[in-house]
Amino acid sequence: MKKDINCLICLCISCVLFFSACSKSSSSSSSTSSQLVGTWTIVRLGEDTNHSGNPVWFTASSLGISGYIKFNSNNTGIHSIVNPNDSPVIQTSPFTWSLSSDSKYVLATDSGKTGADGLHIDSLTSNSLVLKDTSGGSTTWFSATK
Repeated sequence: MKKDINCLICLCISCVLFFSACSKSSSSSSSTSSQLVGTWTIVRLGEDTNHSGNPVWFTASSLGISGYIKFNSNNTGIHSIVNPNDSPVIQTSPFTWSLSSDSKYVLATDSGKTGADGLHIDSLTSNSLVLKDTSGGSTTWFSATK
């Protein structure tokens, strides 16, 4: 009987810990989602070609680039980059997005593309966003403001 009570107590504690952890993740995910929603203007770009973890930063204006990323609350979005050195000069792509289960990655899929690219959320506040893209041969950071 005492063994059954101990098992029941352990089960109850496990359930409480499990559900409190789940609600915390959900709250964190919800908070991250709500902070992401909006239009973010790209202000800096960072490149880490030697994989040191320390990017070399450039202002977007010094590179002649401008652009934005817009996250909608219905998990759609659009990003647009104006780069006079590219062809076409204006590149605009709609996408769908979601958050990884740990809310550390934005999983975005461009229209017509299969699979999602994971952009690491390096930092996020109500008016500042830094995303890190490791999908190419080097690591690229995008710093944006609302």
